[in-house]
Formats: sequence, C-alpha cells, structure tokens
Amino acid sequence: MRTKLLVYALGLIPVIALASCSRGEPPKQPPAITTPAPSPQPVLPNPTTSPPAGTVLPIITVLPGTVLPTPQPVNTPVPVPPPPPVSAGLKLAVSQPLDGANVNTTAVTVKGTTKAGATVSINDEDVIADSQGNFTASLTLDDGLNAIDVIATDNAGNQAESLVLVNVDTSLVSTAVPNLPTAPVAVPPTNFTLKVTQPLDGANINANTVLVKGQTGAGALVNINDEVVEADSLGNFSLSVGLDSGPNAIDVIAIDDDGNESEILLIVNSAL
Repeated sequence: MRTKLLVYALGLIPVIALASCSRGEPPKQPPAITTPAPSPQPVLPNPTTSPPAGTVLPIITVLPGTVLPTPQPVNTPVPVPPPPPVSAGLKLAVSQPLDGANVNTTAVTVKGTTKAGATVSINDEDVIADSQGNFTASLTLDDGLNAIDVIATDNAGNQAESLVLVNVDTSLVSTAVPNLPTAPVAVPPTNFTLKVTQPLDGANINANTVLVKGQTGAGALVNINDEVVEADSLGNFSLSVGLDSGPNAIDVIAIDDDGNESEILLIVNSAL
C-alpha cells in the first residue's frame, strides 16, 4: 500500500509543474551578467614637430564616440621681397646761386645744367634745357631766407632735384666797383643786336632816376620798363627811368621790323 502511494505522489509532481505553467506564471530567468563600461583613455596630441626635451605635454581626455576635428594645415605667408630702389637716372647741377649765398637784391638769376631737352621746374616756373643741357631763369625773392627748389624731368620720366637756400638782405651794400660807361658806338650794328651801355648791371646810383642808353638795330622799337622809344638811324636809344629806394630791375627789349627780338635785364641799386 505504501508503495502505491509513493508512486502516486511521484506522478503528481510533473502534473503540478505543468499546472503551474498553465496558470501563466513566467519561468524564472537566470540572473543577467553586468559588463563594466570602458573607462576613458587619455589621448596625447600629435604635434607636427617633436617638442623640446623636458616639455610636459597636455593630456586630452576623449570620451567614447567622440570625433576629434581634423587639424587644418597652417598657411605660412611667403615673404615678398622689397622693390628695387628707383634710380634717378638724371643729373642736375645748380651753378648759380650757391647754396647759402647772401645777396643784396631780390632779383636772382638761377643757372645750371641737366639733360638736354629736360623740363626744369624752378619754384613751379618751367624752363627747357637747351641742346647743351644749360638752363637759366630769373626769380624775384623776398627779404630773408628763401628756398629755391629745382626739379629736372626728362622725357622718360626720370627726375632729379636740388634745393638751394639763399638769404636776401637788401641793406647790404654791394662791394662791386662800377666801371665807367663806355662811349656809344657811332656805327650801327650789321645784325640785329641789343646793347645797353648805361647803366651797368649792379651799379649803385645816388639818385631816384637813371638814364638808360644803348644801341640796337636802326629804327627798332625799344621797350624799357613798359615805356617805348625808337632807335635812331644809327640804332642809338636813350630813356630816363625812375627808381625806387633799393634794388631796381630795368628790363630792355628791342624789336625790329622783321619781328626779331632781343632782351637785356639789368639790376641797379638806388641809395635814396
């Protein structure tokens, strides 16, 4: 009897287990295995050049899944060489007046040499150098220190510059010894010319007038400081000209019937 009960009981165990599953109870699962997350790994920078010995490199921590930016090349500027120096390529020499000269008149003649045909600007007044490169110009200066700026420019655009300083002091007395005027020539000139025999250039005159005499072509018209006289049959002419105290410019221009022209500029000093 006991043996039957034991067999019966053993046969009920799978039935009970089956019944338990039929009631909807889920079967027990085995415990899950937890895998630890990977720890961040230090990444050292990749320099293009090796650092000096003993340099401590910074440590950059990169988390998983992080995309590092791609390093961009650095554009090194190419040095630009300086432009070659520009050569003036033009010679310029001012022979008159000398730099630092002291003069007793405001009327100054500027002379010099440069390239033939070059344009010469003298205090913004332009003249053209002749076939020998010579140039000349007359300037009126002020009392005191004056700057004479001479710039020569040729057809190729080359330039040369010279700066001359001149001091004007009209109170200075000229040390030049005036020569006695020569007697007028009685024979008329064969060609059209102009000659002033009185007064001499640079003369000191103790009067407020001066008699201007000279010789040119017969019948030519002579303009003396904007006053016109006619030369006689021998070409002689004369005219009295008023003077101011100090230096005075006397401009004599002769023109004949054919249109030929000749000019002479004199500077005289009146002591009155």
